[in-house]
Amino acid sequence: MRQGGYRQGKRTGKAARLSPEVAPYFVLLGILFLYLPFNEGGMTNLAVLVIQSAVIGVSGMLLLSYWRRGELRLGIDWLELCLGLFFAVGLLSLVRSLYVYSTFIVIINFFFLGILFLILKYPPCWQIDSSRLRYIIVGSAGLGSLIGLYQYFAQGEQRVRGGFLDPNYLATFLNIGIALVLGLLFFKVTGWAKRLLWLFLLLILSASLMLTRSRGGFLGFAVIFILIAALKKKRYLLIPVALIVVLMLVPNPLLDYVIQTARTDIYAFQRLDIWKMSLRMLGDHPWLGVSLGNFGLLTPAYNFPVEQAVGRYAKIPGQAHNSLLHWGVETGAGGILVLTAILLFLLYYSVKLIRKRESLPNPSLIIGCIGGFWGAMVQSLFCNNLLNRAIGFHAIFLISVIHNYFITYCPEERLSHTKWELRCSFGGHRRRGALYIVAAMGIVFYLVVFIPFNGHHLYSKGTKYLGAGDLINGVNYLLKAVKTLPIQPHYHAILGDTYKDYFKRKGDLSAFYYADWKYRKAVELVPREPTFVLRKAELYSALAAKGVAGEEVFEAIEQSLLGGLSLRPLDPLLCYDLASFYHARGKEELAEKYFRRAVELEPNFIRAHHSLWELYKETNRVEEAQSEREIGLRLASKFRDYPVGDDAYLRELLRIPEDWR
Repeated sequence: MRQGGYRQGKRTGKAARLSPEVAPYFVLLGILFLYLPFNEGGMTNLAVLVIQSAVIGVSGMLLLSYWRRGELRLGIDWLELCLGLFFAVGLLSLVRSLYVYSTFIVIINFFFLGILFLILKYPPCWQIDSSRLRYIIVGSAGLGSLIGLYQYFAQGEQRVRGGFLDPNYLATFLNIGIALVLGLLFFKVTGWAKRLLWLFLLLILSASLMLTRSRGGFLGFAVIFILIAALKKKRYLLIPVALIVVLMLVPNPLLDYVIQTARTDIYAFQRLDIWKMSLRMLGDHPWLGVSLGNFGLLTPAYNFPVEQAVGRYAKIPGQAHNSLLHWGVETGAGGILVLTAILLFLLYYSVKLIRKRESLPNPSLIIGCIGGFWGAMVQSLFCNNLLNRAIGFHAIFLISVIHNYFITYCPEERLSHTKWELRCSFGGHRRRGALYIVAAMGIVFYLVVFIPFNGHHLYSKGTKYLGAGDLINGVNYLLKAVKTLPIQPHYHAILGDTYKDYFKRKGDLSAFYYADWKYRKAVELVPREPTFVLRKAELYSALAAKGVAGEEVFEAIEQSLLGGLSLRPLDPLLCYDLASFYHARGKEELAEKYFRRAVELEPNFIRAHHSLWELYKETNRVEEAQSEREIGLRLASKFRDYPVGDDAYLRELLRIPEDWR
């Protein structure tokens, strides 16, 4: 949507007074940008409903306003084309996705980011609201900083996270605020009183950023500070350089954290191994990738050992710790090419605008947005910040400002020319067209907002009833959730668990058949999710425990365990379960094979050494039995008081058998 002549419109650099037509857009967008950063730590289904409904509402009102004028002009330039192509690559990955619902959710998030880009791109939002939204984002970052300082000093948190789940996400959000504040300080604010006020806010943001202890966030901060200072005057480079030197030499929370983690955290420098693992995944799926949202499904088969850890394979990365690499693995060669093109276009736009900054109205806005965007991109090379919903929304704001400035103030550039344009005037059919728009909004809302929200809402109610012991209401709500969202495998799996538990208590065979059916459905929806396969093994083991023992039952247990192990070949607990099954069945050779495999994967696996000792005793292999006993006793003494906390994996790994002595 592009109103005719807006490229040549006057730009004073000052925010105009909000007109009745513009006010609803600004209010909804302002609420959106304020709301998101403070709800990421506890993002509920209701919050998602509010956010996505607000985006649809803003975009719908914008469309209706243009339709009311009788003119709608559609234009696509090269950057918009690349953004659309990336969305198309995501839709293509939906066709072959192993976990369709996860891919669908990621595509929905991209869809709403695209709508937000269109809202921020066109007047009246671009003409008036961009400058105001900057102040909203800065104010929101300031509130996030105060929350972080409160968490550190009042609650004693070592790494502050504000309203986010991950301190690295807060670091990106603070860096965006810092970039916008630096743009104001260096390119707009005059007068000592105002300068001191903005400098005080900058110090608060920087202090909170340091307390996130995000190494990637600090690199992004350094890039932002150096870039914006250099653009003001070359001698201003001394400020960020001196600050960085001081932070590296003078004791501070960030430096202490880096030194401490280097000494004590065995996972502190594992990102290189994660990136190598991701590249292996990409090598096996080079063209279309593993599909959006499916990265975590394949990582168990590509996991790597951490030799210093008690559980060498206990930490399975669910993300690539590099946002661009993560998307590259999920979308393959096509996605990588499109992402590269998007970044190159934005780099080109940024360089051109930086060179013309002296002639731009309100250069503080564009310089702050360029600094914030590239600072976030530097951090994205070391963490998953761009996968976060709030960071994605704020990054779209930065991109839209860069793009709008370029196509408005660089009309002589070939890349700014509109390549495809459609202009429609509807004359007397405005009322009918408005009805079409409202109907389209309703359909979009129902399909991509209401249905997922309602499914999650019913699922949450069902699990709450089950937790309270109300089996009937719990199952009824879960059945409604499955009917609403039949492609969500976890709903089928939780129903299977409910029927399985009922079968264990009551021995009702109909409950067994229902549980088996639900597990099969979950496996059909996500064939590479090992937990669904293993739940079936547990179900058939319960059937055997009820006295229904036959070759078909044992074969089902064996096939389920082997299926789970094929999906997680580096899981020693699965090897142990399979070995225990063979041991109980009297298949000593297979039992020994998988017990040995378990201790190869995890040399500290006390129960596996104990089981090998028992197996060797039964087969009269005295020396081997004594060797395993000595290993097990040594480990039992070493790890008897090991602080495993709530980690179920380590609890199982280090559990000392009662009959060991």
